[in-house]
Amino acid sequence: MPTGETGRSGALVVDLEAMGHVVFEVVSAEEALKVLSREAIDLLLTDIGLPGMSGAELAVECRRQKPGLGIIFASGAAGIPRVDGHEWIADAVILGKPYDESALANAMKQI
Repeated sequence: MPTGETGRSGALVVDLEAMGHVVFEVVSAEEALKVLSREAIDLLLTDIGLPGMSGAELAVECRRQKPGLGIIFASGAAGIPRVDGHEWIADAVILGKPYDESALANAMKQI
């Protein structure tokens, strides 16, 4: 999970761990791809706006490597940005910002 925001990522990790999930927190899309290649990941939770590779581009690449991967975008945007390979992420869930633990749990149920 790339942490596009400082501060919120720590609370998010606590929320996810409290829900019983193992969290791999990373600082870039490139690092997320390395984690995906070596760990059993079933969900990508990312911001759309990341430095370098965007969250949408990251999600497309993750889905190419692992087609069944669940994807949640934490974003203030209304939809999923159009990027090359958009069809790989058309079913991603948008978690609107700001969000709380309840909204996060609801987004995860949609995966």
